[in-house]
Amino acid sequence: MKRFIKWLSWTLITILVLCVLLVLNPNLVKSPLEDYLGDLAGYSISLDGDLELSPGSVTTVSVSNARLSSVVLPGKDKLLDLGRLELALRTASLFQETIVIEHIHIRDAKLLLAMDAEKQGNWRRPPGPVQPERATESGRKILIKDIRVMSTDIRYANQKRQVDHHFLIDNFTLSHTDDGMLEPILNGQLNGQEIGLTSHIGPYERLGSGENIVIAIEGVLGGLSIQGDGRFDNLFKPDRPEFNVSVEGADIDDFTAMLKVDDLGTGGFQLNASSTVTDDRIVTAIQGSIGDVSIDVSATMKSLSALEQSAIKLQASGPDLGALMRTVGLDDWPNEPFDVRAEMQRSGKLLDITEAQMNVAGIRANLTAEMS
Repeated sequence: MKRFIKWLSWTLITILVLCVLLVLNPNLVKSPLEDYLGDLAGYSISLDGDLELSPGSVTTVSVSNARLSSVVLPGKDKLLDLGRLELALRTASLFQETIVIEHIHIRDAKLLLAMDAEKQGNWRRPPGPVQPERATESGRKILIKDIRVMSTDIRYANQKRQVDHHFLIDNFTLSHTDDGMLEPILNGQLNGQEIGLTSHIGPYERLGSGENIVIAIEGVLGGLSIQGDGRFDNLFKPDRPEFNVSVEGADIDDFTAMLKVDDLGTGGFQLNASSTVTDDRIVTAIQGSIGDVSIDVSATMKSLSALEQSAIKLQASGPDLGALMRTVGLDDWPNEPFDVRAEMQRSGKLLDITEAQMNVAGIRANLTAEMS
């Protein structure tokens, strides 16, 4: 018994000394922490600045001048420069069912994403041995009360498409409201166009399961205004969602400049997407115009998982099919005027194409068919 008490005493003294040293100089653990985080993330991580630890009822950990690098693309190894990261943790929650993080603050970060001509991204992790699965503690929840991202620069360069997008986050906050909702607020710029978005998502307690989630959003995207709301029976696998979203702008050039895509003609931007649920079916629709392109699509079905009884109507036309398709990432379409119309119904395994008509550059194709 005396030997055990002596061993226990020395163990406690050692732990106490290590804790004191860690508080006084947390930089002692920088090197092993870099190795551990690098193995965990699959990237090279360097903690060039100070590592600070402030224990208490709320324990604060902060790191400055951290770098994350990748080696999969020569010359594009720099992935993330982090000016400062601060995390505040409610210490007692480490021993409770829910771990409470009071805040996560990120400032002066630079994220550089690049894709080469072979569509290989610099964010890919290098190939290596399969890591064993880490055991996780079941039943633990994490509550993050406040997230802030300030003065953060994100760049994306695509060598194949020869585009370079620049997204500047002036300020992003994610906080909890008194009614149990999450409130993300974003202010920044995308390719020189102002962005300001406010949304409400929740309730927070149901986000884990994704069931019966309400979402509302409003704001501006360059010269476009966006407003929408929706209710999702399952956010991760929606079956009978309800939503209504409208995007409007006076000049289509604001949209093409913001996304750095081809000219889509003249005029404004007006698009509405909706999904309405009745007792026995869903009615979804996308209608509007994008410059000189007009779109009118509608569909009815029992649910997204039961398409045996469904119907679709589609009509789209515009002066340049190639420019429109490149906007959604599809190349090699002709730069010619187009007019597409289709109407079809499905009943069980039978697909009835009542009308399918395509007119591109004056070349017209028609199709009617029944398939099962």
